[in-house]
Amino acid sequence: MTSSQSILRNRNEHDEKVSYSELFFDLIYVFSVTQLSHYLLKNLTLEGILETLVLWFAVYIAWDYTSWFTNFFNPENIKIRTVLFILMLLGVIMASSIPESFSYRGFVFALSYVIMQIGRSLYIVWKLGKKHHLTPTFYRMLFWLSITSILWIKGSLSSKNERLILWAIAILSEYFAPMISFWVPGLGKAQKEDWNISGAHMAERCQLFVIVALGESILLTGATLSKLITWDFLSITSYLIVFIANICMWWLYFDKSSHAAHHIIQQARHPAKVAVGLHNTHIILIFGIIVSAVSAKLIMSQPLDQVTIPYLFPLIGGPLIYILGNTFYKKIIYGNFPLSHLIGISLFLLFIPFSFSLSLIETGEISLGILLLTATWESLSRRNLFFI
Repeated sequence: MTSSQSILRNRNEHDEKVSYSELFFDLIYVFSVTQLSHYLLKNLTLEGILETLVLWFAVYIAWDYTSWFTNFFNPENIKIRTVLFILMLLGVIMASSIPESFSYRGFVFALSYVIMQIGRSLYIVWKLGKKHHLTPTFYRMLFWLSITSILWIKGSLSSKNERLILWAIAILSEYFAPMISFWVPGLGKAQKEDWNISGAHMAERCQLFVIVALGESILLTGATLSKLITWDFLSITSYLIVFIANICMWWLYFDKSSHAAHHIIQQARHPAKVAVGLHNTHIILIFGIIVSAVSAKLIMSQPLDQVTIPYLFPLIGGPLIYILGNTFYKKIIYGNFPLSHLIGISLFLLFIPFSFSLSLIETGEISLGILLLTATWESLSRRNLFFI
């Protein structure tokens, strides 16, 4: 058996399952999501929202590229597992620098990210050798990542506003490169036969990240509840609102559609393109969970405060973004936009002007009502119990 063969995944049912080393790797994203939630909570301004969005894209893309890496290469192989643990270390450093990433730790954030992205691809090019059919694809990937690494490092050494712009350009480049199959002048683009992926593995990786994000929200609200001096009717009610909202979010994603995702990828004419589409929807969907976690923290810690413009984004934007992500996700799976989701989005938009006359807990109650309606409608319709 050659070196390249030994590090590749076998395409059978057992080897398509997510490994324990991948689950261990995902633990750093519990920390990353927590860091992002706290960053947004402390920076509820337009600039802070844009910064959080750029940081989130970086965190997600680092995870996304690693998920593709372990879809091709066997994480049970000691060499691949070692690479995964090195990426894990770099991911912890990157997440630890998030609070000051637009300040004095920008270079640490950018450098750890760049090493993750380029180092992973360099290792594979070295291990596969020049003759393997996957090698040209990783050369193309290195081309894109080398260009964006300049933007990352340059941005980390620039002023705050310039950093935001340069990092946003880098993010967009890395986000859209897979959509055009990493096309490079002179090298062309990756072909369909280069992307022999496991649909079950790709779908499960996304589902586990959603669980990680929802779990972080549960941890955040639990920690907030434990710090409250008095557990009175108001505090318990606040907690129940955010807890049931988390259940609704879980239900919207996992009730039916999660089981269909891997079949959709596996049966597609071009599985890699479908997988890219599904992964891209999760960058929206999980961001909605992160923003909703901030909303939960606000509702529990200051329930009677009046809704203001800074509070509007987490309170309304969080669940709205989450439903929007689910809408695109289910469009890929079922071929149509669920009416329940479109109604849910419309209700949140219509609710915005009225929310300014309400307290945070009252806004949370209405948001929960819309989430509950959307989740119930979707669940019944998928079971052919509700035909509208």
